[in-house]
Amino acid sequence: MIAAQTIELDQIGSFGVVDLAVPGGDRVAGVRQRPDPDTVAEPLAVVSRLVLRPVILPRLTARPHVGSEVDLGLAVADLAATGDVRVHRLTGTWVTVGEPHRYRHALQCWHDHCAPAPPAPAPRLGKDRPAPC
Repeated sequence: MIAAQTIELDQIGSFGVVDLAVPGGDRVAGVRQRPDPDTVAEPLAVVSRLVLRPVILPRLTARPHVGSEVDLGLAVADLAATGDVRVHRLTGTWVTVGEPHRYRHALQCWHDHCAPAPPAPAPRLGKDRPAPC
């Protein structure tokens, strides 16, 4: 299972994208890293939340064409070609901090939605006297 978020098509070149077996469906046909936006039917960005079974382990191997890195996205794409991998579309606000402008956006979202409220002013007794401690 892969968690994915629909993003603006012009942003897809910065992310891994989920390709679907059927448009609008939930079965994953593959995963591509930073694809050309013109080749993307539905801009579903992988948000790095996966639920995996042990069947993925043999696919976690060094890949010469990506600098001999072990790439989980490529392993999931391999599994999707022959197995059953599904996508879950997130509907909440997803943010990432991989680039400076995205980090700023994440901080702004936190401030707008999660920052603690400032403390309430101390209650006053009478017109100008603060309440005792």
